[in-house]
Amino acid sequence: MFKKYLLVIGVIVLFLLSGCQIYEDIYGKSDVSTISMDDIVVEGEEDEEVAEEEEEVEEEEERTSPLDIFRRDEEEEEEVEEDIEEVIEIIEEEEEVVLEDVDVVDQQAVVIIVEETELVSLEPDATDPDGDPLTYAFTSPLDGIGDWQTTYGDEGEYTVTITASDGDLSASQDVLIIVNRKEEAPIIEFANPADTELIIAEDNIIEFSVSASDLNGDYLDYEWKIDGEEVSTDTSFAFDLGYDSAGSHTIKLSITDGTLETSQIWAITVENVNRPPEMEELDNIIVNENEPVIIVVEASDLDGDGLSFAADSDKFEQEGNVFAWDTTYDDSGSYDVTITVSDGDLSVSQQINVAVENVNRAPVFLGIEQR
Repeated sequence: MFKKYLLVIGVIVLFLLSGCQIYEDIYGKSDVSTISMDDIVVEGEEDEEVAEEEEEVEEEEERTSPLDIFRRDEEEEEEVEEDIEEVIEIIEEEEEVVLEDVDVVDQQAVVIIVEETELVSLEPDATDPDGDPLTYAFTSPLDGIGDWQTTYGDEGEYTVTITASDGDLSASQDVLIIVNRKEEAPIIEFANPADTELIIAEDNIIEFSVSASDLNGDYLDYEWKIDGEEVSTDTSFAFDLGYDSAGSHTIKLSITDGTLETSQIWAITVENVNRPPEMEELDNIIVNENEPVIIVVEASDLDGDGLSFAADSDKFEQEGNVFAWDTTYDDSGSYDVTITVSDGDLSVSQQINVAVENVNRAPVFLGIEQR
């Protein structure tokens, strides 16, 4: 800035001096006295030197015509105008240089490319031709020192402005920051059951649930499979272990954001639980003496186990699930009989009553004798 003021003062002085010279050329002498070392004479020098100089000036004026003076004055005036224009151009160029030098050195478009979660840290390189200290300002999302810690969800393009200032003048530079997406797979925050290897008996229910998130903020899809067969698309489901579930099973949970997938697997061992046989209800039986008693036991086992049958009375003869008793005229009475069905581990029983009613028989002659 100081240089600029000096140049302006120089233009003014040059203009004044040029005007005085033109005046002298036309009128012979300027009212403005210009004193130089040559004009100062030491007291006591001969006046002849002064007289000679005045005589030479007069001769020069006699040889110079008014037209020559006009032309010479016109040429000098043009030279002065050219000098003034040149000085003005120098001032303008100097101002441009100041602005350019204060600004970031590289004035071309600046593009910064990062990926989400990366740190953007801009360090401008600027100079001031006057040696003034510079301060920098950054627009959002940059902080006061030109840093920006990107995170997930910041994908996009951002134009920021960096301004360098010497306290009086300033210059700015735009920077394009391109933040590319950093794709991340979904994260399982917790899953239930926590153990991934389970041993459990039949006739139980296992509750599965999960909580997941996505750093990119994407929508998540869930899929649960049992032995490769889809059973649910919710965040939870219940695995009902029936009596036919004995064996090994694989539970797989898949979570996807549409691009990447996260999964978890549980290994389930289901132990068989034996179920007791099922026996149809038996009715009480009433027979007359000398009639047979037949008991047919209908039973089954849900586990498919083989069954055995038994009665707690030795009056019956057994053939498989059929019990038979041929009563006689001496068997009248009431009998409680317990029938049991077993699969070898568990059994079921029923008690029934067998009533054998007395039958009145006609007398029988044993013989006749003479009295």
